[in-house]
Amino acid sequence: MVRRYRMTALSALAACWIAACGTTEPPAPVVGVTLATRADTLWADSTRQLTVLPTDAAGNAVFGRTVFWTSSDPAVASVEDGLVTGRATGEAWITATVEERQDSARITVWRPFLARTISVAGDLACASDLVGRPWCWGFNWAGAVGVGTTEFAVPAPAPVFRRTLEGVTAMGDHACGLDGGVAWCWGYNGSGQLGDGTIRGSVLPIPVSGGLTFSALGGSEGTTCGLSGGTAFCWGRTGPSPPHAFPQPVVTNLRTITVGYFHVCALDAGSRAYCWGSNIYGQLGGSTGFGAVDDGRVFVSLAAGGLHTCAVSSGGTASCWGRNYFGQLGDGGTTDRSAPTAVSAPTGLTFSAVTAGDVHTCAVTSQGQAFCWGNNAEGELGDGTTTVRRIPTPVATSLRFTELAAGHAFTCGLTAEGPVFCWGSNGAGRLGIDSRVANQLQPLVPVLLRRGQEGR
Repeated sequence: MVRRYRMTALSALAACWIAACGTTEPPAPVVGVTLATRADTLWADSTRQLTVLPTDAAGNAVFGRTVFWTSSDPAVASVEDGLVTGRATGEAWITATVEERQDSARITVWRPFLARTISVAGDLACASDLVGRPWCWGFNWAGAVGVGTTEFAVPAPAPVFRRTLEGVTAMGDHACGLDGGVAWCWGYNGSGQLGDGTIRGSVLPIPVSGGLTFSALGGSEGTTCGLSGGTAFCWGRTGPSPPHAFPQPVVTNLRTITVGYFHVCALDAGSRAYCWGSNIYGQLGGSTGFGAVDDGRVFVSLAAGGLHTCAVSSGGTASCWGRNYFGQLGDGGTTDRSAPTAVSAPTGLTFSAVTAGDVHTCAVTSQGQAFCWGNNAEGELGDGTTTVRRIPTPVATSLRFTELAAGHAFTCGLTAEGPVFCWGSNGAGRLGIDSRVANQLQPLVPVLLRRGQEGR
């Protein structure tokens, strides 16, 4: 069919020359063919339109010529009229041919990574898949991804070496997970944050010393904390005192814990907020060194960011305190706050959970809509721009999220169907969509599994 179409087109063109269809010279031959895309990444069942530019000997664009499209492996990526469809994980070359001149693009097809939890800190992301197995990706200095190597970047989800770990938590320069309540950590250990009694790093999970069992973990660069029987234990860089290389008890009667750069916050059994650590920017919310965030409200969600803290009350209102240089407190200004300050959300908007990154904040509504505010230099707010926002701004997507996680200049969201979408900086492959892909200013491409990783 294609061959017949080509001959028909050439015959018609020859007839035009004979009849002198407005020119005495045949059209200039095509001597060059250039595809606008030389390499791209798709996920299964997604599409990408390729465009091709034929040129003559003078480099001028030539129009009206028939383009023949072929795929080196249609089972991986098929093509019709330049529209490429991802079929299965793998790699295929899509070739455009015009008058025996051709150019090709390498198309890599991955499958979306499906998760049930997501955790982000610094330039690292970790998640538990649908059956609870741990995966990490992003910045792998000192082995924080947990795959036994120290390659700079791991740009797609990689299976953490110990597959029985649950509740895997990214902590920036290291990560931890639970196996039967026993904490295992890996990555950098310069402050003792791996909790094994040493300051030697590990590229593979190692057990935390002390014989404790934990129900939850939290951490940031240099610091790890966990809840054991309602008591918070922390290790690594835990405050003004020297670092501890094994768990130290801090406070009792807690049910959640969250860790910032130099401070820690938690909700007690009555859903009141407690914070301790550095308070240079007011990130402890009114407590002095250690104590309750005393504003009379109970909270359903609490998140410690770089140098700020945010929370969502039982009524769905958000408040933040601490550093506000980039508007990460969401009150419309840039003044630091030492007590909970209401986020300037649109009228009638209520939140169900909040996450705090280095210098930006995001929250999700009960309907699954995401809003972000603060620094946006790398597109981490997901609104399609790089404009700083000092009040909640909707993420530019129709996706609905069950969970959000914010880190250093990027954000990830977990959808109800399981795919994870990340946006913002893709430095060190932290978006999980291939390190060759530029920063994403809004959620467009889901986190993708490399070929051969399915089922691991």
